[in-house]
Amino acid sequence: MSLLNRLGLGRLAGKLTQLQEALDHQTDVTNRRSEEITEKIEKLSQLQQAQDHQTDAVNRKLEEIDEKIKNQSNSLNRKLEELAQDLARSANSASLLGERTHDAFHPDYEKKLVRASPAKIFNRDKPCANPAFVELLK
Repeated sequence: MSLLNRLGLGRLAGKLTQLQEALDHQTDVTNRRSEEITEKIEKLSQLQQAQDHQTDAVNRKLEEIDEKIKNQSNSLNRKLEELAQDLARSANSASLLGERTHDAFHPDYEKKLVRASPAKIFNRDKPCANPAFVELLK
């Protein structure tokens, strides 16, 4: 810069110094912003990992609940099958059980003929000593 001053270009030297200072300042600002962005990216990564961990924990818990429900359902189905078999063996209950109808929504199924409709109990106003129907009417 002193060479420029000697050549009479002092004003140019001052401008170059100002430009260098401005460039240094902008470089510092850019570096600080870059560090801030890097820190925020790291925080986001940590939050994502925490969320992934929580999601895994929730999924494991839901799988446990699903397994428990399946076990309870299977147990209930076995008990109902045992009860149906016990009722079928009983002489008093032979008149209560008929042939099983497996698919009430099959196109060949004639609801009017067998008088069976989902969610409807026929003759619900008539007296009945069957404990299953008494419970259904409650």
